[in-house]
Amino acid sequence: MMRCLLYARNVPKRFWFEALETAVYLKNRCEHRALSGRTPFEALLGVAPDLSHLHTFGCRAWVLV
Repeated sequence: MMRCLLYARNVPKRFWFEALETAVYLKNRCEHRALSGRTPFEALLGVAPDLSHLHTFGCRAWVLV
């Protein structure tokens, strides 16, 4: 998943750690067969995850300070 994130948006390889963090974050919010269709997030906390804040990996962003 990490390599797919990097290659799909043509992101330089120096961002591999950000891609890894994003892949783990997404993996914990995807349904899993071993959990009867629930997400690991939901199994741990008991509530469904809110995914409204997600954006495309590699999109341009600006930081406001």
